[in-house]
Amino acid sequence: MPKTKVPALPEPSTVKDPHLRRVIGSIKEALEIRLGRRGDPMDQAVTFRDLQEAGMIKRKAGVKSGDNPVPFEPDTEGTVGEAIERISNEIENSWLFARLDQRIELLGFSIDDVRSFLGDTKARVETVVEQTEGQFENVASQITTVATQFDDKLSFVQNDITSLSSQYEAMASQVTLVAAVADSKNKVYRQSSQPGSANTGDVWIRSSDNRYFYFNGSQWIETGDNRIGQNSAAIQTEQTARATADQALANQITTVQATLNGQLASVQQDINVTMDNVTGLRASYVLTTDVNGYVSGFGTYNDGKTSDFAVSADRFWIAPPNSWGKVKPFIVENGRVYIDEARIRRGSIDTLLLAGNAVTVPVSSKGAGVLGSGAAQIVAQVTMRMPDVGPYDTVDVLLLWSFNQGYQGAAKQWGYGLSTSNSYPPNLEERGLTSQMMYAATDKPTGQFLAGGYPANALVTFYLWWRGTDSTVSAEGSITAVAYAR
Repeated sequence: MPKTKVPALPEPSTVKDPHLRRVIGSIKEALEIRLGRRGDPMDQAVTFRDLQEAGMIKRKAGVKSGDNPVPFEPDTEGTVGEAIERISNEIENSWLFARLDQRIELLGFSIDDVRSFLGDTKARVETVVEQTEGQFENVASQITTVATQFDDKLSFVQNDITSLSSQYEAMASQVTLVAAVADSKNKVYRQSSQPGSANTGDVWIRSSDNRYFYFNGSQWIETGDNRIGQNSAAIQTEQTARATADQALANQITTVQATLNGQLASVQQDINVTMDNVTGLRASYVLTTDVNGYVSGFGTYNDGKTSDFAVSADRFWIAPPNSWGKVKPFIVENGRVYIDEARIRRGSIDTLLLAGNAVTVPVSSKGAGVLGSGAAQIVAQVTMRMPDVGPYDTVDVLLLWSFNQGYQGAAKQWGYGLSTSNSYPPNLEERGLTSQMMYAATDKPTGQFLAGGYPANALVTFYLWWRGTDSTVSAEGSITAVAYAR
């Protein structure tokens, strides 16, 4: 059917009203831009007829040309559908795609699986280079494998380089694998579910998501590495660079791994730089060590606003070069920080550690004044928590006491006591009325007592007792307690 002819739009110069003439002129200019008669051709409108002639849509069956709105549907048999189908068939039928399973089995280190690749030769060098040029993207891939075999000993180097570019992204990646394996008697399984039976050291590649597991003798343990053999060693470096309209990424992961009789040890370095329109620029570096699933390491992260540096280790220390066998100036171990020598300009300390003895901040209490009655009475008390000095240490407490006494008439007698109970008699120390006399020199007496053997973290209350002859005698008492480890 021929296209509908769109008539030319007349000039609005004959319109007398200036405002109306400007409005009609703007409408004429907008229509001519959409019709492609002026301006940038990229601004020209696309009609349903254009999409249908390009093979991208088609009119639904049974619809007349006068129907409005006109219902259309995608044309999967047109030019675009044919191009997608052609590219898909070319990739699926390519020699590289057909060898994918064989390459995965090769990375499993099983000698039986590799024999078919090596054939009867003792050494083999193979290079695969493929290029795919399509309507939407260009892909180039090169896989080079150098391998040698002698009996049940295998070593090989594999280099996998891929380059992709399209209208949406550009990406380049390189994976280099250097490996050696000896006495490999294990099997490699590639399936969606766990194998029914397995031996220690066997490898299972879960086909649903390409995740790797090894059998430790009782269960399957996931590992992020695919170079697992009975006795093997390998180094793998993965490098990726990708750029799209919204994101730029550069990443490098290097893994060094060794296995022996089912025991696995690896070191991995992960360097990553990412920038996108949402979160901005980010950079990170992570180094991890893994021995049979026990992981430690350190990492740093920076997003341009804040940065973190984290260490995961049982023991962390800082020392200058050539300091082996010497005292480390700074150590973090079992939740504690050890500093050999420090200079602190200003600090706040809750519990002080001196020469291995935990010394608490002194705790003091002063009681109200009382009158003598001839009986012992509590005039002050203090409660403190013993420091955490470990399960094998006990805590001693130094008690410092003082009285401010007064009396009328002749000299009077007085006495004092210390206890951890508010019941008489005092269980730590007591001096009675017969030995204490008030004179000018003893109306403000002081003293100290060392109480010991308290467990760590114990909550203990100490009481100060006072006794006066009668109501003509008065006193105020105060007590201070300082705890330290033995």
